[in-house]
Amino acid sequence: MKRLFIPLGKIQIYDEFHRLQPDGNFEVDFKKDGKSTEEHRQGIEYIKSVLKKGKKIRPILVVDNEDGTFFLLDGFKRSIAYKELNYKNVEAFVCDRLEYFIRRDNPEETIPYDVGKMWAGKGGQPKEVYSLFEGKQTEGEFKYDDLIFLFKSEKPAGLRIEIDENIHIHWDEFGKNRLALGRNDFIQLAEAISKI
Repeated sequence: MKRLFIPLGKIQIYDEFHRLQPDGNFEVDFKKDGKSTEEHRQGIEYIKSVLKKGKKIRPILVVDNEDGTFFLLDGFKRSIAYKELNYKNVEAFVCDRLEYFIRRDNPEETIPYDVGKMWAGKGGQPKEVYSLFEGKQTEGEFKYDDLIFLFKSEKPAGLRIEIDENIHIHWDEFGKNRLALGRNDFIQLAEAISKI
């Protein structure tokens, strides 16, 4: 599984749970999904408000179709929020076909990732580990304000340096570019920059 920025327009967002309507809106199959179209719409509006504030959220999960397109496994509301905010590229956990078929044929199969395990399957990740906001794991729900910032620009397109599982340096539109460093590497980088 790789973590990449991919073109939003190359992702197959709609499926048997979430159907695109002729008017361009979507409809959710409540029996299959367990949530209504209105509940999805409320979630999308919330995610849009989070993104407009420049907050970092968990990447979506897709499988690589190996033809330049991707099939969405987890992140429908996030994808629609990105689409409605005119994002061109989004961050995603991208699993390959082998990972997807292993998971499909062996439902208990997981992939070690970060602080826990992920699976390359439709329907999302364990919510107790991977919440909407990304970053350090805490008891209960993770809150974006729990992050420790070494520096944070006031502009969404600015620079921010934060500490969670390691030290992350983010820059460009909503922090889409990321450099993750251990403490010693970060200190060496800071010292090298200070000598310029």
